[in-house]
Amino acid sequence: RYLGDALELCIQYGEIGGLVCHLTLARVRRAQGDEVEATTHMGEAQAIAAATRVTQIDDRLVAAAEARRWIEAGDLDRAAAWAEERGLSVTGALANANDAEPEGSATDYNLRELESLILARLALAQGEARQALALLGWLEREAAGRGRTRRLIEILVLEALAASQLAAPVGE
Repeated sequence: RYLGDALELCIQYGEIGGLVCHLTLARVRRAQGDEVEATTHMGEAQAIAAATRVTQIDDRLVAAAEARRWIEAGDLDRAAAWAEERGLSVTGALANANDAEPEGSATDYNLRELESLILARLALAQGEARQALALLGWLEREAAGRGRTRRLIEILVLEALAASQLAAPVGE
């Protein structure tokens, strides 16, 4: 009931509100084991993104959500293809991290941060914990410096997973 109410309220904020709500509901439904509803909400988000051509923000949000889903499902080839299609790599993200201040708006920064987190997740899933840690270290400094507590918690969890992966004997 509350999720439906949330969707109605989000839609009142326009297309981007509905899109973000559908992406969130897709993750919630997937976590609840309801893949059919998750897929329905992802489809709604894709439809909203396809219908709006004002910016690429919505398309990037949907693509990032799909990439994260592929990683969680173990479909690393599709997630890697997403990164390649977007021109994203851990090396490239770290090179851009050295920029004193990233170009663009706060929205650009948020998308860059989101995509970087997904790259770190992909590196972890591919067994590249050292690469993930390098990227996560930069993200941690940025999140802490900007007071982004929710992101910082997510980053610290991923760093713990990477550290655990490095500590585990080969083959585990």
